Amino acid sequence: MKKLGKRILLCVLTLSLAADPMAIPFSAGIQRVEAASNRKVKGIYKKLLEKRRYKGRNRVLNNINYFYLLDINRAGVSELICFNEYWDNSLFIFTVKKGKLVFLGTSGLHISSKETPKLYYSKKYKALCCIEEFATFGGGTVGPSYGYYRIAGTEVKPWKYAAKMGVSPPNYTHYKIGSDGKYRWVSKKQQKAFYKKYFAPKYIKEYTLLENTPQNRINILGK
Repeated sequence: MKKLGKRILLCVLTLSLAADPMAIPFSAGIQRVEAASNRKVKGIYKKLLEKRRYKGRNRVLNNINYFYLLDINRAGVSELICFNEYWDNSLFIFTVKKGKLVFLGTSGLHISSKETPKLYYSKKYKALCCIEEFATFGGGTVGPSYGYYRIAGTEVKPWKYAAKMGVSPPNYTHYKIGSDGKYRWVSKKQQKAFYKKYFAPKYIKEYTLLENTPQNRINILGK
């Protein structure tokens, strides 16, 4: 009885393949389409990097001297992350939709131009992370602070935020957390729990940006 079942199954498979000779190469066909699509995306990114300049309706970025390719939202298409060390310490993020370059927005970076530019990313939360160890402002200090930026539709938006704030005078430290651009003051214990949930080092990986040179463009984007 088992042998008969196997014979029937073999006959069904044989008939299926005879009726549809493309049944086996179908997945390979998808891979070829995806590869062609990725080549097109990389070609668009390469043109931008070669020009070293982006000018959009509401944003201009001159002298792109660092870049990185990363699938931020894990959707199958890598975004292009650009940086100008003499600009405003922000990462400029681009994608390609319907064959056209789309500027998604910026995420914070806050590094000195003397440092090797890096970006921080959480695969778990599909978000870029801005880490600022220490900074001064009007009457006090901020640091350390952590902020996640996610892709939402065709924009990059703030997602989670945690910071230690110090104000002097008086010498007083308080704590701040936020979600989706809305912030609130919390206790040290609450901030610590929030940090542990979202910003623990095990969730964040460091990447070194690549200098925008002809060789690096070929290595990452092809000829």
